[in-house]
Amino acid sequence: MRLQSLDVDGGARDAPTSPASTPVAVLLSTLWYIAPRPGWMGKTWSWECMAFVFKHVWVLFIAAGFINAAIIRGRAQANIKVNPALAPGYQRMLRWFVICGTIPWVAQGGLVLTGLVPSSNHFLDPASNPFVLAWFGLVFLLLGAFALWVFALGGAEALVKYPGFINVQVNDPRVIKLLVVGMILGAMAGFALCYFTPPEM
Repeated sequence: MRLQSLDVDGGARDAPTSPASTPVAVLLSTLWYIAPRPGWMGKTWSWECMAFVFKHVWVLFIAAGFINAAIIRGRAQANIKVNPALAPGYQRMLRWFVICGTIPWVAQGGLVLTGLVPSSNHFLDPASNPFVLAWFGLVFLLLGAFALWVFALGGAEALVKYPGFINVQVNDPRVIKLLVVGMILGAMAGFALCYFTPPEM
């Protein structure tokens, strides 16, 4: 396994300077500031705390998914007030948004809690564990299903008809399709980077 243990003896860390723009970023930024620095209440306590965080970071992403869903629901209410007929479509799409967005993190949590993967940071090294590779397969399966919906089953048009699921107003389905292509290429590039040049932990 290429991952190394987390070094808790290093010096003080600089806080990230970019503002948090998504619920995930808010959660991770908060975690950064509240995480114990070396020397706080002893090195053993610091290591145990950070080990706990890395083992349960998937919980943050589940929480972020529900926060995102609440934000989308709030955006949808303005459109539903103008056109109440949109309500069933919003409810259906939001339900699938939550289900599909939660599945990968529930699967990751299951792998970590059962000991098949030591902690969430091991998912940054797909080559280190066959179960991590299987998890990435699940992620790309969901991305493929999403792409099929967008390109072949009217998903791009639905996202235009029901605005609020993305952070910008888009009135052209072709733009939605381009965004999805960019998202998938970004996911593939991220996987390749982690697979061939895993970070040293």
